[in-house]
Amino acid sequence: MVKLTSIHAIEQQILRDPQDCVLYCGDKPVAKFKAIIELARQQKVEIQNTSQQDLDRMANGAHKGGILMVPEHLVPKTGNYEELLANCLSEARTSQWPPLLLALDGLSDPHNLGAILRSSDIFEADGVLLPSHRSVRLNDTVSRTSAGADQWVSVVEVTNLNRSIKLAKEQGFWVLGADMNGVPIGSIDTNLPLMLIMGSEGDGLSSLVHSNCDHIVSIPQGGHLESLNVSVACAVLLYAIRSKQGFGSTPKKKN
Repeated sequence: MVKLTSIHAIEQQILRDPQDCVLYCGDKPVAKFKAIIELARQQKVEIQNTSQQDLDRMANGAHKGGILMVPEHLVPKTGNYEELLANCLSEARTSQWPPLLLALDGLSDPHNLGAILRSSDIFEADGVLLPSHRSVRLNDTVSRTSAGADQWVSVVEVTNLNRSIKLAKEQGFWVLGADMNGVPIGSIDTNLPLMLIMGSEGDGLSSLVHSNCDHIVSIPQGGHLESLNVSVACAVLLYAIRSKQGFGSTPKKKN
């Protein structure tokens, strides 16, 4: 069983697939968690009342009044990269905007990954590529920070990011690398399949990934600070790309 402690992650899991989940509730739930309990009742999730002491022990103190235990087979797993590319191109025929993939080159902070997954869901990125080496992993911290977006965004582990870039290019994607010394994102044609690559928190894009990009893009900025946090920069770039494609001109889709 996998433990979820974030209220948002618990809510999204119950909405997505509540089968065989168990909700453990303490005797001091916060107001927002009371709504989760009611949702669980509506979705016929098994609810177990437990002491605050036992709940603290189960959650290592990190909870808002309860935790959700989820069977391993219900937890979103990293998928297959080739299938993701094929699905993106297939669905592009009926989609409102071109395919958009996001790749993360050496990201290390789970809070940044969680925030990026949240932005990826909001701006409907088709998938996120996560290198299997020297990269942050999916975990409960990521889930909490993503506000449950990890339950919806397709995350794919790749063993070699540069080979993945090459394969994307062969399938018709243009690859954009994010760097503060790049050309303004607004000058780039976004009406085609795109892969956006964000670098690590400290070093940015690795040299080989940088050289494999078709364009290096940046966010025009003023002020006194040198740059944006990587998760904030990612959100701005995703918005800039999608807005040029017409995102926001139609009502938000409901699941």
